[in-house]
Amino acid sequence: MMINIAQKYRAIRKKETVYILPGIVPPSAEETGSKPDARNGWTILLAGGGGSRLSRFVSRFHPDDRPKQFATLIGTRSMVQHTFDRALRHSLQGRVVTVISKGQERWASAQLPEELARNLLVQPLNLDTGPAICLAVAHVMASEPEACVLILPTDHFVFPEHVLAKHIFKALAALSENGEMKTVLFGAAPSGPLEGMGWILPGDPAGEDGRTGFRKVRGFIEKPRSGLAARLYASGAMWNTFIMAGRARHLWHLFEKRVPEAASRIARFHRLLTQGGARCMQEESLQEVAPFNFSSQILEREPGEFVVTPLEGVAWSDWGTPKGVEETLKSMGWTYRMERLTRKRLIAQEASFAAASAAPSSAL
Repeated sequence: MMINIAQKYRAIRKKETVYILPGIVPPSAEETGSKPDARNGWTILLAGGGGSRLSRFVSRFHPDDRPKQFATLIGTRSMVQHTFDRALRHSLQGRVVTVISKGQERWASAQLPEELARNLLVQPLNLDTGPAICLAVAHVMASEPEACVLILPTDHFVFPEHVLAKHIFKALAALSENGEMKTVLFGAAPSGPLEGMGWILPGDPAGEDGRTGFRKVRGFIEKPRSGLAARLYASGAMWNTFIMAGRARHLWHLFEKRVPEAASRIARFHRLLTQGGARCMQEESLQEVAPFNFSSQILEREPGEFVVTPLEGVAWSDWGTPKGVEETLKSMGWTYRMERLTRKRLIAQEASFAAASAAPSSAL
C-alpha cells in the first residue's frame, strides 16, 4: 500500500512533510476541499509523551534525551513542527492547543511559534492520553463549548498530507452540519496483524441513508496478542490512528460520564493554570488524578459514541519502535534519507570529540 501511494504522490511539496521530495507546489484549495471559513474549529496537538520506546533510536540523532515528537529523524524539521503545519490546514494559529509535559518547554518553545504560548498547556506530570485530551478539551470548552475539535498525535507518520486533509475536511464539514453527530475516528488500513496496535471494529454504515462514508463502531481492541490480531486483520478491522474530530461538548460529556472525578480535577487545574494560580495549587489539583488511557477508558467503554471513516489513499504508521520507522522508510523507498542523516550525525559527533580531545585540559 505505501509503495503505491509513494509512487502516486511524488510531487508533494517539501514543506508539507519531512518525508517527501523537494521541489513542489502546495496543494490548492480545490484539491483539499478548503473553504474560506474552513478553519473555524480548534486543533489539539498531543505532544506530551515521553517517547521511551524510541528513546535509544532518537539518541542517535539528538544527544539531549528529547522525546521523538521533538526529534528531526529525516529532513530538517521535527515531527511536532510538521504536525503543527497539518493543524494550520484546519485551524487558525490562535486556535491550535498544544499539550506537553513538564520538562519539555525548551523544545516546544524552540520549535513552535511564540504566538502559541497562550494555548500551550503544560502538564506537571505525564498522566497518559486521557488527562492530556481532557485538559485540552477543557481549554476549548472555556472559550467555545460548541466548537469542532480536531485531535492530532504529533509522533506519527502520514503520507500524503493533502489526502489526509481531504478526509479531515469531510469529517469537520459533517460535524458542522450536524450538531448531534458522533465523534469521528480515522481508521488506517493495516499492513499486517501487528500486536502493538489499537484496532477498530467497524459496523454498519452510519446515517439515515447509509451514504455518509462513516461507519458505526462495534468495538475497540487495544494491543491484542498475535492470534487475535491475525483474526482482526482477516476480518477487515482498521488500525486506530488516534486522529479524531468531534465537538468539544460531546467529548467533555464522555469524560464526565466515565471519569467524573478526573474531569472535575482537571477542570480545576485548567482554571488555576490559565488564571495564574500558584504552581503548588496547580500540582495539588492533579495529585489525585490517576493516569488513564483514552482508548481503554473512553473508546472501549463508549463505542456507540463514535463513528469511523477509513483513510483511503493515506499511508499511516505509528512510529513507536525503530523497526516501525525503518519498515516505513523501506516501503516508501526512502532509506537513503536515514543513511544520509546518520552519516551527518556521525561526522558531527566525531568532529565534536576531536575538538574536545584537542582542547587543553584545565589545571586541577
